[in-house]
Amino acid sequence: MMTNDTSAGVLKDKIKEIIGCYPSVNYGSTESLVESLPLPENPGGYFFDWRQCYPEFIPEDEKVSVESGKIEDPPETISLMDVEKGKRYQLVITMFTSDIHRYAMPDIMECIADGDSLLSIDLPIF
Repeated sequence: MMTNDTSAGVLKDKIKEIIGCYPSVNYGSTESLVESLPLPENPGGYFFDWRQCYPEFIPEDEKVSVESGKIEDPPETISLMDVEKGKRYQLVITMFTSDIHRYAMPDIMECIADGDSLLSIDLPIF
């Protein structure tokens, strides 16, 4: 089972009881579509598909308001490989599958792991 709805988090134990496993999740938005993949080792986590987008991150304490449209003085971003486990970030995403636009997303996400051993990847897990 896979869900994009964060409200399923509070029901994850009940879902596991009924279907036998925790629900998988991924990240998606109107601007980015679904540019992340769920994980078997971290069923509540996902990683960004670097073949579809270029994800960058702003530390939570430096996040920008996305209500204003264009950001005149954007903060420095952190690359995907420099994200630190246990820290929270605002996603800035550049899509490869359409006109190249860079979006500062309103969402804050936490890096929960440095990789997934079942898939043998060393990418940050959110």
